[in-house]
Amino acid sequence: FAIPINIVKDGLEQFKTTGKFVSKPFLGVTYQMIGKETALLNNVPQGAFVIEAVQGSPAANAGIKPNDIIVKFDGEDLKEENGGMAEVISKKKVGDVVTLEIWRDGETLTLSVTLTAFSE
Repeated sequence: FAIPINIVKDGLEQFKTTGKFVSKPFLGVTYQMIGKETALLNNVPQGAFVIEAVQGSPAANAGIKPNDIIVKFDGEDLKEENGGMAEVISKKKVGDVVTLEIWRDGETLTLSVTLTAFSE
């Protein structure tokens, strides 16, 4: 598990200015990024391969399932070289409604998801 440095920097900056951490948007998936080579070898698109959609999460409620590949997040291609999913989620706010393009068993689906606040 790794947290991109930009997310850490944003959180520290918010803490310095407000004295608290601001809620971060939560999608609710465990995923592994599929890079260009892996995509070519397996005849699948690049994107975020969903390992698990957390029960009761925005992702699960929207119909995202294990083995789905999230290929676009609000119109932005999900690729390792442009920061992956953590990077695009970090640009959103709690309550934002985002559009996800999902590849499932050779078909493309479009789902709308409302991001919630991350809670432990």
